[in-house]
Amino acid sequence: MNDLSQLAPATAVVNGVEVRGLSFRDLKALMDRFPNLTGMFFDPAVTVADAVVDFPDISAAIVAAGLGKRGDESTEAAFHDLPIETQFDFVEKVYALSAPQGFPLYWARITKLWTSGSFAPRGLTNGAKNAQRPSD
Repeated sequence: MNDLSQLAPATAVVNGVEVRGLSFRDLKALMDRFPNLTGMFFDPAVTVADAVVDFPDISAAIVAAGLGKRGDESTEAAFHDLPIETQFDFVEKVYALSAPQGFPLYWARITKLWTSGSFAPRGLTNGAKNAQRPSD
């Protein structure tokens, strides 16, 4: 098989609803929308506590994306009406499907790629020392 369109994302069922992991595009949309989330990835001065301020909205956006409805206001509104325990069930499952080995591992892989010289996006150069992310 040499056709990516034949691949299906890993999914799981939470409370009878099927969710999937997030893609790079989903993650970028979240980071564009929530500056504190972006800061957690790129600015060591931004802490998890900073992102907690936006946690209800970030969680709703994560779950909406995990349902294949990135940015859908009605899906996010419905998420806000769920009990906290159910909200955590959804967020944890989407996270697990998105990064089964944890985001710090993927961050290390991206940093290695960026600093190896084979790929240098805007703002990063070979040997960039600030390309570190706090661990989860």
